[in-house]
Amino acid sequence: MRIGNSITTVVVLDVCRCQRLETLFDQQMFAWGVDVRAEANLLLAHGFARAEPGDGRVSSTYRLTLASGDVVELSSRGLQWRAANGTGAALERGPVGPQLVGASTQALAAALRWCAAYERWVHVERGAAWRARALATRTRPPRIDPAAMPFEFEALAEALS
Repeated sequence: MRIGNSITTVVVLDVCRCQRLETLFDQQMFAWGVDVRAEANLLLAHGFARAEPGDGRVSSTYRLTLASGDVVELSSRGLQWRAANGTGAALERGPVGPQLVGASTQALAAALRWCAAYERWVHVERGAAWRARALATRTRPPRIDPAAMPFEFEALAEALS
């Protein structure tokens, strides 16, 4: 897609999948919030480094560099994915359609696959009931079965491939 004098990438997901991603990512953001407040901060246990608020940030930022060279950064705003090849993608709570303009399809798919892998890791580390208990503390019940979250992320990543 051409906007002005530049070429912009537009990630294409149908409306149903966009809505599914919005719901899933909102649920994941809540889950990460529970994970950082756990007795042993799960993001730190997973290998993330925490940067305390500062430089205009109102919350901590967690950063993890993967073996591939890709970088995942999490904060109360959302997820930033920086691929080793220089592309990237970002997700925040709310309508994802506008957020996908300019995102790399490959980077977004990699980010979603990483989310699936993280949820599988949580399952192994904390047991099957951990995520369900975490999401049960929300004021609104989860719309996606907590046990299905890794599969949902994988399915959305596959839809981008």
